Amino acid sequence: MFVASSYALAFLLVVFAVWSARNLRGWVAWLCFVPPLVFALSIYQGYVSIAAGLLLLLLVKDILDAGEEDRSGEIFRRGLRYLLLLAVGAVLYRVSINIALRIEGIDANEYTNEALYMGPGLLKGIATAYSMFVFNLTSRYNMLIVSKFSRALHFL
Repeated sequence: MFVASSYALAFLLVVFAVWSARNLRGWVAWLCFVPPLVFALSIYQGYVSIAAGLLLLLLVKDILDAGEEDRSGEIFRRGLRYLLLLAVGAVLYRVSINIALRIEGIDANEYTNEALYMGPGLLKGIATAYSMFVFNLTSRYNMLIVSKFSRALHFL
């Protein structure tokens, strides 16, 4: 839970970005959407799917609210605008990552290879990750499940 406040901030930034994409127009919408999205992605990249999902839900709501009217062209253009906003945010996030790595003198390939290296093979890496998870879950040192009885109950 030590990252909960950071993740909550990222979620708030994504919701604000989606709100601004929906309710603001012109360059103000871009200014209120892209920087919060880039900042949220710098906290946790998975929140791009939250932004995309919320924008998609807004489009579905527009389709349902249209009723008998033919507003398909307007809704399609809005969807393209949302897609463009997400793409610009993702590109600017990637640019900011490249700038940060260049400042630190780290090559992007070295950075990702160090973070993702788990051994010589994919299956061995999966087995290693699972065994580390089980060890951390059941180890007395981590105090998650301390007694043999509670360990047995968790694996039923």
